[in-house]
Amino acid sequence: MRKIKLIAFLLAVFASLAAPAAAQQNSSRCVSKITDALERLGQQNEFDFLKAREIMNDFHYGTVQAAVSDPAKATAFKRVFTSLSQFCDLGGANLSAKGMRGYTKLTSGIINVGKDNTDILIEVFRGKNAFDAAGFDKVMTHMDGNGQWLKKNGKYTGRWESPAGLIYVENLSVANQGHSLMHLYKHTVRNFGGRPDADHSVFSVPREDLLDLIDEAWQNPNKVHPPKPDGSGPDLQAYVVDMGRVVGTNSETTIRIVLNNIGTDELRTAYPQ
Repeated sequence: MRKIKLIAFLLAVFASLAAPAAAQQNSSRCVSKITDALERLGQQNEFDFLKAREIMNDFHYGTVQAAVSDPAKATAFKRVFTSLSQFCDLGGANLSAKGMRGYTKLTSGIINVGKDNTDILIEVFRGKNAFDAAGFDKVMTHMDGNGQWLKKNGKYTGRWESPAGLIYVENLSVANQGHSLMHLYKHTVRNFGGRPDADHSVFSVPREDLLDLIDEAWQNPNKVHPPKPDGSGPDLQAYVVDMGRVVGTNSETTIRIVLNNIGTDELRTAYPQ
């Protein structure tokens, strides 16, 4: 019954976006792919299509009818489920229901505010080798089981508050910044975007341990504001933290935390230095 509901819903949404001649064929292919992946995860009794819809409802996507009749909502629905399908394919047997639930909360909120970091997230967890499915799953599971997803005007927007109170958020005020989670995890890949190591430091800890490491740094009572490059005083939008051990691939022992704005707990990025 759930599979029938999933097919009916997704066919309606996808067909509303496709050209009439190709709608049925394209929608059926995509729906079959997503259905199989979500049904496999649903066997774990923790995540399936209906649970994904429950999560998406909290992100103000509205009813099925609204999604079909509203092109913007239909596009968002399609992108969320296409993204779920992509990660089901990439994750394979390493993807858990808890990890998928965490990712649904993340991507639904980001896409709902008009952004889409899926490709960046795939590149971050792929690095220079194969997709790190186990690492991706552990990070998403961590976000689902620790901290809390924040709401604005009663709806989720992809903002996640860590157990230490640091807020990971889509940066809408600075062009091309993206979600702070993506920005942070770029510093787990050497030469990300072709940047040399001298301009792009990389954490030496496993990806699944990075969020806890940043929380540890954020809670460190000895963190200090670094001086501004022009020497005009302390940079109140950043902190440097001596971790007392190696945290970077070039033997760095300190972490620089950069906030979105002075006086907030919203993270822009963090990296070893």
